[in-house]
Amino acid sequence: MERHHAAERHLFPEAISTIKEIQSDHPGVIVGAVTDGSANPMLMVFSLMPLFDFTTSWEDDLDKVQQLEEFQELSAVDKANNLSWIYQLAKEKGKEMSMLTSEIKKDIRKDDEVEWIWIHVGDDLAYDVGGSATTGAKTVLVELAPEYGQTARLRVEGQRPSWSTETEEQMANHQKMSMNALDKVDAKITHLSQLPEVINELLNE
Repeated sequence: MERHHAAERHLFPEAISTIKEIQSDHPGVIVGAVTDGSANPMLMVFSLMPLFDFTTSWEDDLDKVQQLEEFQELSAVDKANNLSWIYQLAKEKGKEMSMLTSEIKKDIRKDDEVEWIWIHVGDDLAYDVGGSATTGAKTVLVELAPEYGQTARLRVEGQRPSWSTETEEQMANHQKMSMNALDKVDAKITHLSQLPEVINELLNE
């Protein structure tokens, strides 16, 4: 719990206001988190919990044997598409949440009557962009301005962040996967406040 409380104390500026603006613009939106770790906004009771509908976690949604197999895949650039399972699972959870919300609001529609649009927002080219794109998501790369202190871009540049536990081989393959995902970026933002407008543009395409 302290991990999540610490995360609440160090949220990116504009994170909460940005999500609230998106929810105000699109009342039917379903907001989910996809992570390969144990971070869970649903446990951030003083900040993010009221703003998220679900979370999909590598550690929570896989048993230990599957986790080991999937982590081994990270060392093989040519098998990167196998990582799409977590994004497919997130897509299914999002649809389920949307249908439940519709039922509560008495807006009952069949699945084939709904135009599902998934916009995946993330800072990792290899996974957030490359992985989600394999399941049809529109992708937004979060490559923030220097004042945010973001470290994700270091991987693309072949540098290891101070907190990283990746081996040299894993880092090199991560960089290759990132390069392969460059042409799958639908939009890019440098400030979180840009996200609502970018989402509106993607929805109007």
